[in-house]
Amino acid sequence: MEALNNREIATTIWMLLFAAWAFSKNEVRSSFDSVLDAFAKKVILVPFSLLIIHTLASVWVLSQIGIWNSAQIKNTFLWFIGVAALSFFRINKIADDPHYFQNTIKDNIKLIVFIEFLVTFYTFNLVVELVFVPFMALIGALLAVSQTDEKYILVQKVLSKLIEIIGISIIIYTSYRLIVDFNDFAQVQTVLDFFVPIALSIFLLPLIYIFHVYMVYEGVFVRMQFSIKDEKLRTYAKRSSIINYKLDLSALRRWADALNREDIVVSSDVDKLHEEIERLEAEEKNPPVVPFELGWSPYKISSVLETAGLKVGHYKKLHEDDWFASSPYLEIGNGVLPNNIAYYLEGNRFAVAKLKLKMNINEEEQSTEAHSILCALASALHLHAFGSELNQGFKNAIMEGGDKEDQVKTKLVSVSTERWQNNRGYDVGFSISNI
Repeated sequence: MEALNNREIATTIWMLLFAAWAFSKNEVRSSFDSVLDAFAKKVILVPFSLLIIHTLASVWVLSQIGIWNSAQIKNTFLWFIGVAALSFFRINKIADDPHYFQNTIKDNIKLIVFIEFLVTFYTFNLVVELVFVPFMALIGALLAVSQTDEKYILVQKVLSKLIEIIGISIIIYTSYRLIVDFNDFAQVQTVLDFFVPIALSIFLLPLIYIFHVYMVYEGVFVRMQFSIKDEKLRTYAKRSSIINYKLDLSALRRWADALNREDIVVSSDVDKLHEEIERLEAEEKNPPVVPFELGWSPYKISSVLETAGLKVGHYKKLHEDDWFASSPYLEIGNGVLPNNIAYYLEGNRFAVAKLKLKMNINEEEQSTEAHSILCALASALHLHAFGSELNQGFKNAIMEGGDKEDQVKTKLVSVSTERWQNNRGYDVGFSISNI
């Protein structure tokens, strides 16, 4: 593809028109100057330059093995803007996805990639594309807005069905063109058009991973300024963290989190914390047995609700012999401030003494679903904790937002409901704890 196709021409025209309109506004021009100033800083300019150099090196490698030629300049440029640069500016979000690199490789070899390629290979005439491009952008924007609130559910369904119909129609049109103009499609250059962006994306992964590792260490080192005041000791801690954890970013984050809660005075304090993290990591891989009368193993009980979306973080010391772990909120519904549920563990160094589920109801009109999910989670937690079903009385208390407490074996099981002072919501807690 040496020239832009009609869809790309239409998209470019609309983007230029939008840019012209935007830059006619004084506030946009002044904001753009600020963006340029930020981009010119060393912390962004250097890695972005490395990204360009890496792309050029990848292109050279592909050209040496016969996959890239000058006809791929346009595809390479579009790939750089739409994939490479976007990945660079999304590294912080990539850090939140532990499966990003595996998923990227999978996404690049899925059948849908080939279908998307076929759909974009054949386009309509320019007049149709000039209407089609903004129309689809508008539909996409409306769909995004409709997904923000339950009251727009009917609009969401209509728009989703419309997009589905348009997608099927384009696939039918593409299939027809593929049959009629197969000779135009079945060329070596078409194969290169398909494989070059995939190859560039896979080549990009090592560099993105290096950037990711650097940013994690940089974040740890910045926060270290607040936990270790002595500069020489801080330098020792930085060096020792690199030696001990290398590419094990999970252990590094765990160590850095513990560092904020410890009084680090001498280098031996840093070393002891490394040893503590190493021991905790080993215990996670081979959890010690915890007698039932003492509670539960934090490494076993923490994962029982993971499949339901409640993934608990590392079990860690808060202070003295108080240890704690929690999951991020599981959001329920799609309101502005959705209802949510979280899972908590409380105990000591050796065992969890209290298991707790807490539901916050911010949108009372959507509370029924949240109560049902909490009831299911509480039932699953009770089954794992005792090996028996949660009785109906507790289920009723959860569904109705009531209170109930009873002893089960050597533990106290309770449901408690508390309405907030502003009367704009309430929370329901379910807990199992040592007596």
